[in-house]
Amino acid sequence: MQTLDTKKLYDLYDKGDIEGLASEVSTHYNSASGSIDALAKIWNENIRFYEGDQHIYYNDVTRQYDKIPTTKYNEFIPRPVTNYIFPIVNTMTAFLTKNRPQVNARENSTQDEDVNRAKLCDAVADAKWEMDDETMRHVDAAKMSMLVSTVFRKDFWDTGGPQTVEVPDDKGNVQIMPLGENKVAILSPFEVFPDPNAVSDIDDGQYIYEARMQNVEWIKENYDKKGNGYTGLAKDVEPNKKVTAILGYAERLKGSTGKSGLTSSAPKIDDGCVLIELYLRPNRKHKKGITIVVADDKAIFAGETRYTYGASINWHPYTSFSFARHPFRALGLTLVEHLVPLQRRINAIDSLIILTRMLMASPQWLIPKGSKIPDNYISGAPGLCIEYTRGMKGEKPERLQGLGVDVSVYQEREKAVEEIHRIAGSNEVMSGLRPEGVTTASGLNILLEQSYTQHAPLIQAWEKFIEKGQTKKLNLIRRFYKEPREALINRIKAMNKDALDVQIDDTFTGQALGDNIDIRVEAGSSLPRSKIVEQSQLQELGVGGMLGPITPQENPIANREFLRRFGVTDFPTPTNLDVTRAKWENSMLRQKRFDQVVVLPIDNHDIHLKIVTDEMKRPEFYMRNDEEIIAGYIRHKEEHEGEVMAAANAQAQAQPQANSTNVPAELISQGGVPQEAAGQRPPPPAVGEAGAPIAVQ
Repeated sequence: MQTLDTKKLYDLYDKGDIEGLASEVSTHYNSASGSIDALAKIWNENIRFYEGDQHIYYNDVTRQYDKIPTTKYNEFIPRPVTNYIFPIVNTMTAFLTKNRPQVNARENSTQDEDVNRAKLCDAVADAKWEMDDETMRHVDAAKMSMLVSTVFRKDFWDTGGPQTVEVPDDKGNVQIMPLGENKVAILSPFEVFPDPNAVSDIDDGQYIYEARMQNVEWIKENYDKKGNGYTGLAKDVEPNKKVTAILGYAERLKGSTGKSGLTSSAPKIDDGCVLIELYLRPNRKHKKGITIVVADDKAIFAGETRYTYGASINWHPYTSFSFARHPFRALGLTLVEHLVPLQRRINAIDSLIILTRMLMASPQWLIPKGSKIPDNYISGAPGLCIEYTRGMKGEKPERLQGLGVDVSVYQEREKAVEEIHRIAGSNEVMSGLRPEGVTTASGLNILLEQSYTQHAPLIQAWEKFIEKGQTKKLNLIRRFYKEPREALINRIKAMNKDALDVQIDDTFTGQALGDNIDIRVEAGSSLPRSKIVEQSQLQELGVGGMLGPITPQENPIANREFLRRFGVTDFPTPTNLDVTRAKWENSMLRQKRFDQVVVLPIDNHDIHLKIVTDEMKRPEFYMRNDEEIIAGYIRHKEEHEGEVMAAANAQAQAQPQANSTNVPAELISQGGVPQEAAGQRPPPPAVGEAGAPIAVQ
């Protein structure tokens, strides 16, 4: 594959040769799309097998897979499909996406401002995860990577929505501008073409571009502008039916009908044309890189890349993930391409078994001529009486025993099934089944760990994929959220109503996130975990006392966490309310909002004291907080200690003395009340040598 001459493009850009840019980009795209025909053939077959359309062959004329035709020579051959690929792909998709990874922003320093910004980034990332439906995006990405090797996530800014905002210009005139919103798209290698020299990572390449079919009206709505990179040529774009074979196949996928295969032609494109977005890596002269957009062989945009922010590595909106990296090419390997040969073998064995059952397994009959048995009389029905005429030599109908499939055929099939699971790494445990003979939670946990070991590189690459995508998204929000977004603010408030470390008001904009956003995924946090195993382990540890006291009375903080692990998060108890309020007080102290922290008579002071002292015991407490915050913590701690001491003194004063009584002293002195009732213990009786009581004179 010929690489794109980026120097030539930069020269054309500097000269303002818009027509030359369009010609160069269009020519290279046509060449690049043809260079992956061999890989597209593999991906095509993978998709068909996943859908269950498996009795197919590659047609060199149509350049796609067609069903094996039925003729008089093969019409009797059954074509069964026991699809092992479909559940394996779904199992591995669940393996990657079952657990939402723990995404955290890394603060730039220990200063309060940076720490608070990192927490705000976490809150925004959590809210946008739901608002952008990230879970389903990652399901699509995981599944696509197993079918077509490398998948691309695109975090971009979309100005095509209906919302607008009023923006004053330098002269005070108000302009109506599109408000815009961040978007997330999952794209296939049919649409995205990275620099083939970028073997390790697409960020190492000199360019990357995307080609897709787009409605002409959409192109004009978004690109029919002049200035700031817009060439003003979008108004001249017309529908164009010129589509490469690769893009044509991608379009036909939209019309896939499952087992019936792909439609013979792509959906109608009478109102669209190919839109190409090319991103060039920044250089010394062009520190932000450039973006070139071509439609209908016209350059409708050529200007600085809007996605350059933070580190120079961020120069395009794409993040890639390969199910299995290939050491010598940019696009990876798929899972399904290694399973297809075994699936074909299983289908062939099943076909033989069915054919044998149809033709050979049933008993056959030899019927002598002259026996006068009507044609088709012997049907195999139970209790059938067969009347025949015996021949001169005693001939009679004779049954021939049917022939079954040799046991070696079943053994071959069983071995193929085992092999297909071994290659995929999807055993019984990962499929949610309990292996025979494993009865304990600890034994099941060991099997899970063993299953995950072979997928360690896959998990690491998957978490890095999420890291980069989330970082690009937050940088988009920081740069383009110049106005408060009510939906985002309300979602953050709703999701953090109890965790009040995050403070957000109705004036929040992207600038509050600060510079150098750095998202990290906690290593291993995306690994699926068995909830039953975890809860069994917690029960064993709790009963054994290894977790310490976990009852609400003895340790309300540990009890709350214990209930959370069992999925009981909204169980209302007074102690839970005190825990929430105490953590909120800590948050106020860190923000120097000392006037908000008020010790109430109704507080459970023991809980408040434990939470505030636990915070002060953290090693980083004195490094991150200045003297004013530390003094506030100490003052707040002493206030609760004072309340605890006052309550203890009041209780001591209310209790009667151990030797006091309400009985009048004169009754005691007169002998009217026994000494025991008066709170006085009589002396012990004297004991003689024999052990018997003796009278005291």
